[in-house]
Amino acid sequence: MAATGLVLLAPGSASATPAAGTSAGCVFHDDITETPAGATFNDTGAPGFSAGDTGTFKIALTNPDGSRFGDGTGSITVLAGPPPAENHVIILLDETINIPEGSLHAVGVVDHTATATGARQTTFAAGLTGSLKGKIGLRSYVLPAGATLPLGTYILCG
Repeated sequence: MAATGLVLLAPGSASATPAAGTSAGCVFHDDITETPAGATFNDTGAPGFSAGDTGTFKIALTNPDGSRFGDGTGSITVLAGPPPAENHVIILLDETINIPEGSLHAVGVVDHTATATGARQTTFAAGLTGSLKGKIGLRSYVLPAGATLPLGTYILCG
């Protein structure tokens, strides 16, 4: 698969195409399959997604060749849901992801509904451990047309 990297100063834009791995002080990985490995959901308001609902999740990460790449855990808080958000569910995503170079913390606001239409969602990321410590960048994911699992991209530099 072709790399679809992100420019660090322009969240959500797809234009840089660095090779996977580490170069020039940056760590870049693309097309990482994110498979749900557990989840909880606390429906505190109206049935279904609504403001104030919370949840937790676990993900398993695999390389394009199917080999294990890492894992992650996180939480969501629904900030807005239908109808005030015009049929979009807006969530605060907060996660810790463990990849071969170390762990990273990613946090941001994403449009959960737009994910289903193939819109890339991007959050900011900061390295916590290993060779990621002190690096900052982006973490994004996209659900390609016809796919059932999202593909993740991780870019951290520093």
